[in-house]
Amino acid sequence: MKQLILILLSFLIAFQVQAETIKVPLSYLLPDDRKPVLRGQWDKISFPLTVLDNQQAENIRIALTLEQSMNMRQATLLLHIGNKPLATVQFDSSQSQKQVIAELTPDHLVQYGNQLTISVNHLLPSTMAVSEQKIEASEATTEILTDKSYFELTYSPKPYDPNLSGFSKLIKSGQFHQHPIRLESASPGYSDASLSVASLLVQGWTLRSHSDKYKFSYFPLSTGSPVSKSDVRLIYGTQTQLLSIPSLPAQLLNEIQGPFLGIHHDVKQKSRVLIVSGRDENELLHAAQHFAAPNFELPAQTYTLVGHYQPIQKAKLISNHKYPIEHFTNQLQFGGTPLTIPLMIPANILVNKEETAQINLLLNHPHIKPGEAAMVVRINGEYANSTPLRTSYWRDSQHYRLTFPMNKLRPGLNTLNIELYGPAQKHHHKEGVSFHPFTASISPTSNVKLGAWVTYLPADKRQTMAKELLVIAAHNGSRSQLTINYPEPSTLSEIWQLISFISLKAREPMPGLLLTTNPTQSRPLNLSFTVGAYQQQATVNLNEEAGYLNQLRRYLLSKMSDADRPESPVNNDFVSPFFQFENNTYSHANSLNLFGQLSALDESGWSRISFNAQSNTEMKNKLDSYLNKDENAKNGAIRQAVPNYRDDIQLARAGFIYHPYLLPLLIFGLIIPLAIFIQRQLGKKS
Repeated sequence: MKQLILILLSFLIAFQVQAETIKVPLSYLLPDDRKPVLRGQWDKISFPLTVLDNQQAENIRIALTLEQSMNMRQATLLLHIGNKPLATVQFDSSQSQKQVIAELTPDHLVQYGNQLTISVNHLLPSTMAVSEQKIEASEATTEILTDKSYFELTYSPKPYDPNLSGFSKLIKSGQFHQHPIRLESASPGYSDASLSVASLLVQGWTLRSHSDKYKFSYFPLSTGSPVSKSDVRLIYGTQTQLLSIPSLPAQLLNEIQGPFLGIHHDVKQKSRVLIVSGRDENELLHAAQHFAAPNFELPAQTYTLVGHYQPIQKAKLISNHKYPIEHFTNQLQFGGTPLTIPLMIPANILVNKEETAQINLLLNHPHIKPGEAAMVVRINGEYANSTPLRTSYWRDSQHYRLTFPMNKLRPGLNTLNIELYGPAQKHHHKEGVSFHPFTASISPTSNVKLGAWVTYLPADKRQTMAKELLVIAAHNGSRSQLTINYPEPSTLSEIWQLISFISLKAREPMPGLLLTTNPTQSRPLNLSFTVGAYQQQATVNLNEEAGYLNQLRRYLLSKMSDADRPESPVNNDFVSPFFQFENNTYSHANSLNLFGQLSALDESGWSRISFNAQSNTEMKNKLDSYLNKDENAKNGAIRQAVPNYRDDIQLARAGFIYHPYLLPLLIFGLIIPLAIFIQRQLGKKS
């Protein structure tokens, strides 16, 4: 009998510590500032494999599903963990899609670190000429299909002491991508302070995880929503409010002597709890602002007290300005991987269709024969330009000037890649001969000169695009507000989705952004979300602007906007009344059905963008479609943000580009008075 009891106890213990398995799609792990495409002769991409503090790793598996272009003879895939070679796999061009599965032991991560690097070397058909190979090499690609590739971890739970640094690892690990993130306010209802703090927590999670795919739900204290096991909970409130929650340890809450960030592991619910607090609402706001700033490292402590938050003003890119290459990147050489230059382009800009940016590179590279090497410029993965490399026997460095069209840049983060293609370099050593990528060293005098642009503001009755909403991130969000008008309680998941989308595009937090349920607009830009009956507010008509010069500016801006408009079929969900009625007449009845339409409130630039739906479900579906649509129909009036001499020069250029006959007429109009004047002067002398 005793033996039977012991066997049963052993079985129960073994069952309780049974290993668990979790899968993380690579879309949550790969860098978000580049596409998962390995391109050219040599390329690589790296990402971390995270094992949390409460996980005893038993087995680690990497599953890669790859899709390759067919214009290559062979591809060699190399996997490294840290500096340790893990696997080498060779593919031919018989199949476009392949799968690679690699298994690691926990010792690999202990000895060599957790950084996994995927490298590729593409070999082209030997029958091609050298010049042809350089062209074709730029189109040889291996794409990682992130929805079919994953990191799989088998682990046993182990006891641990929770700390903030471990919580930061949890955010970056992607292991909770299937779990909703609970925003639990210790105050009842939907106060401005509570909603604004929730917004900061969403921004912090998004910027620290580098992903806007997480689902957030808001739960005020009054809802009493049940907590599921293994949920991630972000609980916030003042010290007094949190002390009324029995599940939180009073000993930890007594340490709140200022803006406070703490971590608690709820053993009963098996959930991790981040506590954001302060002695008053002002300190609570400062604590949330620190969490929203991704450059603030969470310490390896149970809690930390932070100071008052001072927003960091990042330098914005300026129109028609030159920047040294070190302003964008610390790369000293490239070849094995492209030279990567991130460009954060402001929202609501227009460029002339012939406007170009210029990259000036002073490079030092091995001697080559004509046609042996080339550089290719890509903007967000799309081809922009290319040039062959030169060589000289009396100069060590070569200057290259590369240009690309400014209209390939979009609002938000743009990735400018300069790929280098050349003959592989032989290295002789005792073991034999090894081949390495053709590389070039970059001189610090290299620079990037951006083209000119014109900044515009939507005027009235304009259907906005999702990318135009990036404008609310300007000035740390201090000039924008989100007004929520919901008749019934809601988790506001669609609002958090929008905030996550914008903060990831902006790559910086918006500590000054206001969320409110007060319908009164208190800031220049208001994003209004209304469920149910919608009441039309008074607007002004800015279509007729005083002065011939202002009207000319509006006309030239519209020509620039028309040239930038994509040709796409009209979507009835987002269609503007400007396409439905002659002479741009406006139907008030149809305006209520528009989603994301801007209305001007006064002549000083105050405006409102309306998002209206009949139910919470409809609002969620509409906003999801709005954010996932690459291009919406651009229509309606726009106006120059701040009239200035430089913008007027670009508008004048636009006039000559879209009306080329004006230039000869202008020259002719100047020549005739000059000719008459000269003739009269000569007549007087004679």
